[in-house]
Amino acid sequence: MRILAFLRRCLRHVITTVTQDSASAFFRSDDIVFIAQIAASERVLYEGHYNNLAAHYHDRFSFAALQPFGGRQSSIVCRNNVDNTEHVSRTLWLVEALEDLVQTCTRPLILEPSRKEISELGQVATQAGKSILVHYFATSEEDKIHHRREMSSLAKKYAEVSQFTIIDVKEYPTMPFSAGLKNNLRPGISVEDLRSGELFPYGDAEDVSAELLGAFLDNIIGTKAKPFDGLGDEGTAHDEL
Repeated sequence: MRILAFLRRCLRHVITTVTQDSASAFFRSDDIVFIAQIAASERVLYEGHYNNLAAHYHDRFSFAALQPFGGRQSSIVCRNNVDNTEHVSRTLWLVEALEDLVQTCTRPLILEPSRKEISELGQVATQAGKSILVHYFATSEEDKIHHRREMSSLAKKYAEVSQFTIIDVKEYPTMPFSAGLKNNLRPGISVEDLRSGELFPYGDAEDVSAELLGAFLDNIIGTKAKPFDGLGDEGTAHDEL
């Protein structure tokens, strides 16, 4: 599928011209899609920057420009069809505005971080205004697919305050224990409160539902859950659920 998507992008113009009628179909044409709406009076200011952005990322994302556009305020809309999210940038006069939009729009709701990203998770999340990390420790590719499918709506609901992650225990076999879990042979969940540094291990997460995990997060955010003290059993923070 990725190869086919790449080939489709190569066959398109770097920037496709769309109308109000064809914009909706274009928004559904790729995993990540950008459409610029640039006012005629501001084309000299912003069109070149958008062209450069599209040229740089054309092999990874799809780009279009809405014409004619009769509005007075220019904007660029990014649609992430993987996570069903949409982001808009209207501060195009800022130097970093377009690159920030790319990073925000393409960052997955449920992140499977690299080794480097794992070491910077707390710092990056804090800078983005998030105070909670929700780690899911997966033991197989099937675990990852199931978790993304079950928890994507929950990750979207809590996106302002939390970053959901998937950690492959085959690559990081000791990380579940560092997160307060007792077992790295079964899927598990542990929540980290970046404000206090406290851990809230959920424990065995093989059959956890979005509803149960949501209630667990509400208790943590509302300071009703007991953090892991390093001595007790995992999962005691959600026993009342």
